[in-house]
Amino acid sequence: TGSGVTAFPCHECKGCGDSYHTDKYFKESKSKTFRPLECNECARGTCRTMGGSKKCRISMSYAEGSSWSAYEAMDLCYAGGPHDVALSVDGPMTNTENIVIDHINPVDASQFAFELAFGCQVSITGLFITQLADGIMGMENENTAFWKQMHLKNAIPRPEFSLCFSRSNEAERDGTGTGAMTLGGVDRRLHLSPMVFAKNVKESGVYAVHLMAVYLRDG
Repeated sequence: TGSGVTAFPCHECKGCGDSYHTDKYFKESKSKTFRPLECNECARGTCRTMGGSKKCRISMSYAEGSSWSAYEAMDLCYAGGPHDVALSVDGPMTNTENIVIDHINPVDASQFAFELAFGCQVSITGLFITQLADGIMGMENENTAFWKQMHLKNAIPRPEFSLCFSRSNEAERDGTGTGAMTLGGVDRRLHLSPMVFAKNVKESGVYAVHLMAVYLRDG
């Protein structure tokens, strides 16, 4: 999403769309590396009493009526890999430009593990309950964004990501191919033509470009 927060339902979230989502609730008690952030560590949240203890509470509401509430936490994370199957984690494989291994193989995913600060959702409303995706992945230009945290923890070589979209007529809970996300740069094997870049005119937050003209074509 265009926000700077990654958040998803944790185990104590009740009525949070388990029957709609691709994944079950995150069971934080099963993770040896999970921990809630202390009040002096709050990234985007504010120190509040939640469940009888002080936590970094964070919440968001949207124009169409959806909302969620969470507390900030930290855990070891990696992007990709087999769906719903954990891989052994050996730590970051590389933070250099000289990458010689083809990391499309999903079993390589755990080699890029890093500590992610995220929102452990305890309540959600609206489309967050019924949508296929469980939670959101914040990708704006902020240090709390998923890709930015990944770079700051030396899990990817460059502070870059790229999206390649495709379209499917059906959505399945077991997974639907809708494109690819490349973290740390671009994958030219996905391109039919060279990349064209537009300068981001904002140093942080949402992305912005100067729009010179819009062209439309028939069909």
